[in-house]
Amino acid sequence: MKQQIIEAIKENKLLLFIGAGFSQPLNFPSWNGLISLVLKGLASEDDKYKRLEDVLDTGLFTSLEVLDKIKDKKKQVYEVLYREIDKSLDGLNLELHQKVGKVSSKIITTNYDRLLETATNFRKVVFDNTFHIANLQDKENFLLKLHGCIENPEKCILFQDDYDQLYKETAAIEKLKNLVADHTILFIGFSLSDEYVKKQFEYIHAIYKGFSRQHYYLTVESNASEMHGVHPILLNNWSELGPFLDSLIEIKGASSQISGASETIVGNIAPALPSLIVKEVSIALLMAAPIDQENKPYFEKVTKHLAKFKVTIECFYFSLEVLRNLEGFNYIIILSQTVKDKIVIEDQYLKSKLITLEEIEENLISDLLKGIFIFTDKKTQMTTPSISIPLAVLWETDLSSVFFKLFQRKTLNNFINGFIVNLEKFDLNLVEKGNSKVVTRIDESKQILSENIDAKNLVNFVGRKTDMEDITRKVIDTNKQVLTIKGSGGIGKTTTVKKIAIELFERGFYLDGIYFIDCEFITHYKSFEYKVAQCFGIESTINLKEHILQNNIELDAVIIMDNFETLLYIKERDEVKALVAFLCDYVNIVITSREWVQLEFEERHEMRAFTNEEAFELFGKYYKSSLNTEEIKILKEDILGKLLNNNPLAIKITARNLPKSKNMAVLKKDLEEDFFNITKDDYEDIFDDETDSNIERSKSLYQSIAYSYKSLKVNEKLLFELLYLFPDGIHMNNIKNFFSQSDYKRDSKKVTDREITSLENKSLIEINRGFIKLQSIIGRFAEHQFVKRSEEEKVDFYKRAFYYMNFLGKMLYKMYHADRTLGLKIFDQNVENFIKSYSYITAFDDDQDEKIQFIVITYQMFDLIHQTQQFSDKIEKIKHHFDVAKSNVLFEVIVANAKYNEGDFEEGYNRLKKSVSIEEMYKLDHTVELEKDIVNLALEIYMYSNVNEVRKFVKESNFHNQWNIIRLLFYSGEYGKIEELLISNRKKISPFTLMEMKLNTNKLEYDELETVISNSFYRKEYTQLMQIHYIKAKMIKLDKKTINRLVVTDRYTSGLKSLMLAFIETDEKKTINFYENAIHDLQSIRYYYTEAIYYYSKFLLNNGLDEEKNWFNKGLLLAEQNHYSFLHHKFNCLLEGLELPYIESQYILSEMFQLDSIIGLNKYTDIEP
Repeated sequence: MKQQIIEAIKENKLLLFIGAGFSQPLNFPSWNGLISLVLKGLASEDDKYKRLEDVLDTGLFTSLEVLDKIKDKKKQVYEVLYREIDKSLDGLNLELHQKVGKVSSKIITTNYDRLLETATNFRKVVFDNTFHIANLQDKENFLLKLHGCIENPEKCILFQDDYDQLYKETAAIEKLKNLVADHTILFIGFSLSDEYVKKQFEYIHAIYKGFSRQHYYLTVESNASEMHGVHPILLNNWSELGPFLDSLIEIKGASSQISGASETIVGNIAPALPSLIVKEVSIALLMAAPIDQENKPYFEKVTKHLAKFKVTIECFYFSLEVLRNLEGFNYIIILSQTVKDKIVIEDQYLKSKLITLEEIEENLISDLLKGIFIFTDKKTQMTTPSISIPLAVLWETDLSSVFFKLFQRKTLNNFINGFIVNLEKFDLNLVEKGNSKVVTRIDESKQILSENIDAKNLVNFVGRKTDMEDITRKVIDTNKQVLTIKGSGGIGKTTTVKKIAIELFERGFYLDGIYFIDCEFITHYKSFEYKVAQCFGIESTINLKEHILQNNIELDAVIIMDNFETLLYIKERDEVKALVAFLCDYVNIVITSREWVQLEFEERHEMRAFTNEEAFELFGKYYKSSLNTEEIKILKEDILGKLLNNNPLAIKITARNLPKSKNMAVLKKDLEEDFFNITKDDYEDIFDDETDSNIERSKSLYQSIAYSYKSLKVNEKLLFELLYLFPDGIHMNNIKNFFSQSDYKRDSKKVTDREITSLENKSLIEINRGFIKLQSIIGRFAEHQFVKRSEEEKVDFYKRAFYYMNFLGKMLYKMYHADRTLGLKIFDQNVENFIKSYSYITAFDDDQDEKIQFIVITYQMFDLIHQTQQFSDKIEKIKHHFDVAKSNVLFEVIVANAKYNEGDFEEGYNRLKKSVSIEEMYKLDHTVELEKDIVNLALEIYMYSNVNEVRKFVKESNFHNQWNIIRLLFYSGEYGKIEELLISNRKKISPFTLMEMKLNTNKLEYDELETVISNSFYRKEYTQLMQIHYIKAKMIKLDKKTINRLVVTDRYTSGLKSLMLAFIETDEKKTINFYENAIHDLQSIRYYYTEAIYYYSKFLLNNGLDEEKNWFNKGLLLAEQNHYSFLHHKFNCLLEGLELPYIESQYILSEMFQLDSIIGLNKYTDIEP
């Protein structure tokens, strides 16, 4: 006897699966015999069926294939089935059938006959009885007739389509998967030599595949083998079946005696007391809100009335997929509408679909189901003859009263507006009072929804049904294509796409996120690539495509690229298109544009113009005063249709700027006379860029914006035009904090909540999750108004913008040192704002020292997120505007530092030497902030390749910078002095340096390193992450997948990555290639260049390869010359063939290189790259 079966019986985890062979000894036909009988009957009427009978006999066609040929004869098939299976059972020996009931109380059968239920008296459950299937685990015994029962032959599973439907879509199968997850299955009566039975097994296998338990089948075939994960148990002949079952019954009996005794003991200790009030109640709230439906319900319609009950309410959108996956809820509440006495549900494209109550039951499963309540919008009459679940359909409006009756009075009586099905099956609980817990997809999901998409900005969305339906379908179905949504400016492309994005997000589509890239201000390819890489979480990589390919990063995500037409007119437009083409294989791309992108694989949707009725509806959303018939006519025909061209943005802006009870005739006159005079003010200049060749040039947009702008107060105009200088927008909290400073408290032009609210109410700004931004076209108008101002006024604007950005830069720099992750995250949200600021800080001459410090601080922040290229380009253009002493040297050093850190080591180093040599640094005054910055930035590069000269400089010039000193001490292996320095100055060092030091002194615990990796870095600190994983790779072998995920930002990180790959590579040639690539990439970072040579030498030595001596000598010489004491020690160990601990005292530096004289001075700056 198989031990697994014995254990399963003892644990009551044995599930018997009975097939047709179990009934055949009692003269019930085999499956092929049954089909033959059907064909014989049909052949008597038509000879062609005789040929099918021959084909079945020869085995050329399987029985299912034959049945498919005669499925138009279903009536005759069912008649034969009924005649042959529904026989009298009188006088039949059911001893074996009785025995299986004694072996297990859990039986599943594919047989249609009534033998098992007659022999065992088990509760019979047919596959389509969803309610009883949901409660199988609660039953003492059950007989599940998976393929139906002869009592209802037309519902029996016979044809191929029946099998496909049963095993792929029904709630019964989903329940069975859960049921058998921890059960052992014993198949009896299945002959695997029968092709039909083999086919059945393929279907049944879908139930138990993926579960860890072993399953078995009884057979008398000596050559039987494992099939679909089921192992054979061999009997000599079928006469041994009875004794085999007897042995199982004996095991069952012995097990029951043992468990029965223990149950008695437990029962005597603690008798259970009935609970009067249920403390934990779970409710699934389903809402049908198809995108093509008006007057949609909302979750709060129910949740607010359950707020004072101690219940957990999980909210879902009502679809078949959601219904099939519901499990473990006490009650299900459905909010929907009825059409033609059917319930509205959402289809796979979020559109309306109608289903019956029977279809709801067929697709529903829940173990703890105590009642289902469907609330509809109106009275309905539905037929419910076959409903077996406890169901109430109500069109009550007073939901508070409904829930009081259900959960406080526990009654379903006195509901006039509705009907109840299976009243006796409801199980109503007295629910404890308290606070409800409401859970939505957004609350529970870790999905990402772009911060540029804010649902509150779309509450007044109207119309666009056909656009919504078509775009939604195309977005969901898009496969390795780009979906381009084309339309003129202000027509509603962005709004519509954002609305669809929210609908999809709320329903759980795109688990990896919905991203939004505004292309309006992107002027070169690198910026575009960076924005795209952000979506993949690998921004700053120098090889985006390679990284995606190498790691096969396919995102279940959508990237929305808004205002894409801008990118079609930059120099690198072909590179942009090529990247989009590449991305299509890895993520879904949706583009909004004023023109087609002209990609070969471009799926297209062209936005239609607003209808007059939609325009009228939108106007009514923002203008609430009542209008008479004549005014409505003027509004529709003259104002909306002719003057505003039914443009949604123009309508929104105009409507939100009207005073109450504005007469439409007066408005028309305003728009015709005053308004048109305003537009003569060279409005076409706003849209004269090459990118605007396809923009709608009607005056409606300009007119509406100008009409609104004219009514703004001085400070409102200030904020409106100021926003033009902030492409990323301004966060409300930051701008309010800025103007709350003492310098601005009495400023007549300060910005407060009043100005922000006013602009938002006039639809001139959008606020997305706290960020205030101008819509694209409105931004053009703001720029146009700004350009028209006097030079004096512009300077005033520039100063305010700079002072704000300087305030933000200092705040973020301080924040970074307190919280690395938060500081860099907020800086990253303002990258374009900082880039823009370098364009206007030279517009006024004062505050040059302040501007230079601003540039130094922001450079360090850009360097931390590996985005110095744009910064360098801007600095190159403005560096000549400064006349502060040595400022030209500082800017040259900054650009050289940027080049070096970008991986262009040669250009960076050569540019630095031309700007300031180490000898020239002796002449700089370290007490002057600017000159001290020059030294700090220059030393950062010189330290990598001229460490001895740097050491002498630091000592002789008494230059105090903690990062430089710690790095020098680290290179020389003087770890004890670092510890003393940290203790005496109470300073911190970078996690990488600290972990390296601990590793080299055998003090690093693996768990400590894991904690650092998890908690110490912002996800965009790619260099830090690469470095810390390099330490990990020196401790243990990393897997290739982990290494490949690390982002390469320059040659330094590329070198470290190659080293890690070399550590794990098993192919000799590939290993050599990795080591030599690492050495090549690291040659300008001298310490790690030397360490790479050490590891390569060790590899060559261990494998007895040539060149080992040359590489060893080269590495040893570098370690000695640069006083890399720890590496010197490692080379010595390699030479002696020993692994000895590093002892600092064995490697003392000469006096001229020791820094002891300045270590004790508490004068260190905190600058640390």
